[in-house]
Amino acid sequence: MRVFPLALGVGLLSAASPLGALTLPSMTVDGEAIPVESFPCADVSLYQFGSATRCTGTDVAGASGTWTLESPALTFHEDISRVFLGGSFAIRNDTDQEQSFDVSISLPVTPGDVGGVEGVRIFGALTDLDADGALLTDVGVPVFQGRIDGNPSGAYALLLPPQSITAPASGSADLADGLFGYVVSRPQSSTEIELRFVLSAGDVVSFTDLGPPYNTPGVLFEVVPEPGTALLCALGLGALATRRARQCPCSIDVTEARCWSSLSSGGVPTKS
Repeated sequence: MRVFPLALGVGLLSAASPLGALTLPSMTVDGEAIPVESFPCADVSLYQFGSATRCTGTDVAGASGTWTLESPALTFHEDISRVFLGGSFAIRNDTDQEQSFDVSISLPVTPGDVGGVEGVRIFGALTDLDADGALLTDVGVPVFQGRIDGNPSGAYALLLPPQSITAPASGSADLADGLFGYVVSRPQSSTEIELRFVLSAGDVVSFTDLGPPYNTPGVLFEVVPEPGTALLCALGLGALATRRARQCPCSIDVTEARCWSSLSSGGVPTKS
């Protein structure tokens, strides 16, 4: 089985601005703030998604001693037509018993009137590090929950409960889900992704950017203008589908990954 890491992302932003003037996203793990302001940042190009900013840090050990955040990187962009927030990292359980984790990434946005089509995606890997197998389960809510202005919606939820994902001893297991095409209003204050899960002792779950040519987060929450629905579908699930020799638009069954389109009249979500 080919293993690929897991990444996450959200989209809505303004025209590119000097790095010194950027409003940075925030990140917490189990309520502990990650020092994103200390991460070096650089401009990056996302495949047919335009430019964005990526801020990359080093490993962070939690004050509780229960977790390590490995290789954190946040990718984000905001302009009048698009909001994009993404990240790549891994969470390692540093204890000898299963632990629940709550990871949050939030991006402040500029109020505006332009709505669009949202897309959410998650894919990555659960890996056993201690030769006894690995297990990731839900905590009674979706593993991935997106929010606009603090409000959750079923349209932004992935890996719905019940979830019980297992990896063999010294092996890995893929995670993947995606949903594209719901018409939403533009965030007025923030976009956010929250990841909540239970991870087995001594193991790791990774969330990592897709490599070239996409260069986009593997976990994604983006809002783009409605005419971009087909493109969003093609690019959002396209990379995931390529890995599974499938095509979009269609109903893509990749660990419950789904591709949706929006009717131009009324913006009613329909399955392709």
